[in-house]
Amino acid sequence: AGVGEAGSTKRIDNSVRRCEQCFVFPKGRQPGFDLNALYNTVDGLQAALHDSAGKPLDGLLTEGLFASYPNGGYYRRHVDAATGTTSALRAWSFLLYLNEDWCEE
Repeated sequence: AGVGEAGSTKRIDNSVRRCEQCFVFPKGRQPGFDLNALYNTVDGLQAALHDSAGKPLDGLLTEGLFASYPNGGYYRRHVDAATGTTSALRAWSFLLYLNEDWCEE
């Protein structure tokens, strides 16, 4: 996983996550992929979260990625909302597992 803020402190730390990844936000970041259905779904989710929590979500701070975990790949529990970074502004996080045989461990 990338840790630290952009610039001299940014580095890769494989103790947190080992995977192949493709960032999909901010919108338009991945030319060549038609992600409009995903963007519409996330926009709807943001609206629903705003309606239920009463707190608007800043679309400019929305982050998302597709991740594929090879054999031996992982994403370990961690804290990544460091004080003074944009990640500290995070209000919601979620993971969606798409593999058929996934189980919680």
